[in-house]
Amino acid sequence: LDTFYGKMSSLVNGYNMFGNCGALSYFYSYLPSLKNGYSMFYKCSALTTFYTNLPSITDGSEMFFGCSNYDGPVQYEPNDFAKLESANSMFYECSSLTSFNYKTSNLTSATYMFLGCSSLEEVGSERLVGTGTTTYTRSDFSKVKNGFGMFKNCYALTSVGDLSGWDVGKVTNMNNLF
Repeated sequence: LDTFYGKMSSLVNGYNMFGNCGALSYFYSYLPSLKNGYSMFYKCSALTTFYTNLPSITDGSEMFFGCSNYDGPVQYEPNDFAKLESANSMFYECSSLTSFNYKTSNLTSATYMFLGCSSLEEVGSERLVGTGTTTYTRSDFSKVKNGFGMFKNCYALTSVGDLSGWDVGKVTNMNNLF
């Protein structure tokens, strides 16, 4: 399977759905009900295009783990990650990912979220996103409590946006943050 195109509007749990599907390079689907994306594309190393909508996702842990050719989500709406709470190892070893600028206002656990994203240059910068809209969004890490290794081995990282709102008093673990 190298291409998936389909409508899955009722899917709530996508646990390991395409896990280890190494040939999958293109994914296009409407996923408005998906809450659990845990390991959904685990080690889909050929994945380059992910075009969908994730307005309900709360657990994105290991969702793109080991997707080394993946360079980030193409989304319908700017707030696709607004309900995301857990993103542990979400982009682990996504070495082609260069930026991540999406709403993350409910994110509390980000252990190893970007570990090994060696091409990642910016996270949380304000930018224009959306299809035919003029919406500005900025990643929000103010609720993160566990950021263990969040940006570890992100050698190209030059900008983490505006961290002035990140109340580190809530963080219980920042070991190896960078």
